[in-house]
Amino acid sequence: MLNRNLPDYRPLVSVIVPCFNRESFIAETILSVLEQSWPNIELIVVDDGCTDGSRAVLESFGERLTILEHPGRANKGQSAAINLGLLHSTGEYLAILDSDDLFVPDKIKKQVRFLEDNQEVGLVYSNCMYIDENSKEVCMMHYGEHSPRWNHRYPAKEISKNVIK
Repeated sequence: MLNRNLPDYRPLVSVIVPCFNRESFIAETILSVLEQSWPNIELIVVDDGCTDGSRAVLESFGERLTILEHPGRANKGQSAAINLGLLHSTGEYLAILDSDDLFVPDKIKKQVRFLEDNQEVGLVYSNCMYIDENSKEVCMMHYGEHSPRWNHRYPAKEISKNVIK
């Protein structure tokens, strides 16, 4: 066990990414984890029965990540995929990232530092930026909001109307 009092103490953070048919997005998602400013990350991706080219994309990262799968490469859903990742994670801290989402470069470092400085806190959550399939920013959701704060390019009425259909 690492000693928190040492100046070079860097707890391991396990990042679990459940993946089902995200060939177009998964490489960017993986890179957003591998390019974190935090130096001690265990990246676990659960292939939840992908039938597209996602698995080949995952394998292209070699030993920089661990790929897990359910027996028979069954598709058991996001919760089961995350649970499988949890069973194999060894980090002191845990982060879950959807296979079509991205981390900003300092996300893990800032959250680990906050948790280390506030030992009474057991969970942190951050704001998020919604992006489209081309990684273009769409809107920001802030802590405490139940619906995103849409920017001027995408009026809330239009989005609500399209989502409800």
